[in-house]
Amino acid sequence: MADSFVAYYLGEPQTFSIAAHEGWHQYVARNFKGRLPPFLEEGIACMFEGMALNGSTPTWDWSNNPRRAKKLREAIDRDGLWPLDQLMQMHAGQIVDERAERIEAFYAQNWAFAQFLWEGEGGRFRGDFQRLLRDAANGRGREGWEPGKVVAMMEGYLGLKLSEIEREYSGFVRKITWQERQGFSTTEHDGE
Repeated sequence: MADSFVAYYLGEPQTFSIAAHEGWHQYVARNFKGRLPPFLEEGIACMFEGMALNGSTPTWDWSNNPRRAKKLREAIDRDGLWPLDQLMQMHAGQIVDERAERIEAFYAQNWAFAQFLWEGEGGRFRGDFQRLLRDAANGRGREGWEPGKVVAMMEGYLGLKLSEIEREYSGFVRKITWQERQGFSTTEHDGE
């Protein structure tokens, strides 16, 4: 297995952000015995984009991703969000032929869902999220790759029906997009 990816230089912050995103995918591919649902793996990768260098030491702020927050808000403003049940069953290969704003909405929503699992409801789902990550790392929960089973899997981990997850997630999305509108996020960068 080659631990490499191809990128072009966009300036240090953007290039490091892309490297952190792709680094998560490489880490999972090399170290996890099972697979995460692709939408969630992408969402976590997007959480790693909020990185900065403190001298030569990288630090991550999972809650701050101005680009994804902005793209999420734009998707809401144009009524362009993917339905959650559809999003949960998707992978990045399914969107490559979509318009740029649909692709951006896909990544922004995945980021928001991973963020929701980490921070939503004051961290209410963090333990479930950590259990899901442990199970995937240890090879349990292999249904993560099976699109038809992802919704039931997420319901099982969170102990909620899809409609309840969607209600909680939608409230979280409104909160983080409102924060972005109020200047919570002050920088923006490009990159995937």
